[in-house]
Amino acid sequence: MEQVLDPWLARQLQDIHVGLPPGTEPAPTPLSGHPLLLVANHTSWFDGFLLRRVQRALAPGATLRTLMLSRELKGWRGGRPVLRQLGGTGFDPRRPMTLRAALRSLEPARRTTAGLAVAFFPQGKIYPSYRKPPGFQPGLRLVMSHLAPATVLPVGIHLETGRHVRPSAWILSGPALAVEPGQIPSVVRVESAVEDLCQRIRSHLASWGEEAEAHWPPAAPGD
Repeated sequence: MEQVLDPWLARQLQDIHVGLPPGTEPAPTPLSGHPLLLVANHTSWFDGFLLRRVQRALAPGATLRTLMLSRELKGWRGGRPVLRQLGGTGFDPRRPMTLRAALRSLEPARRTTAGLAVAFFPQGKIYPSYRKPPGFQPGLRLVMSHLAPATVLPVGIHLETGRHVRPSAWILSGPALAVEPGQIPSVVRVESAVEDLCQRIRSHLASWGEEAEAHWPPAAPGD
């Protein structure tokens, strides 16, 4: 799959720049039994594939499942098999029980030694990265509650063409939030973290312009 997906993404995007949480080295030890939940804004059709880059950097052996709208999973006829092979798991936000069923379907992967990584876009729709607030839906709390104990990693995504014809993807993540049963972060807290990451990406691009890549990733606040 990677031999097909990576060249395809390279044809669609100019570059993909990933900024990991401060102090994180690429490809650390596998997940220690706790799922990794990647929570991001939804700003382009490529976002699910971009979060795969984050998962491969932080938990390369984990099984990635992406919670997505059932109509998207079924509607794109040419891509449906690809989306399913990439872990697409559909639900209908108008029917809350379908989200619960989707979450239950994650359990077999969670019990494996490789661990489970879940990608989720709580906005439900695509919006520009500068939308304030991003508009996260309350279903995020259900996802966090079901996966607990887990690690939630906020992720900001922004696409910019700059001086190129094709857009470049800028992805900034962290810091991670620990989620324990009965101690679930509020949706607003996670949403604010993602909003801040998007703002940091845009501020970095505004400060450095064409030289943004040479100075990536931006320094963490307070550094």
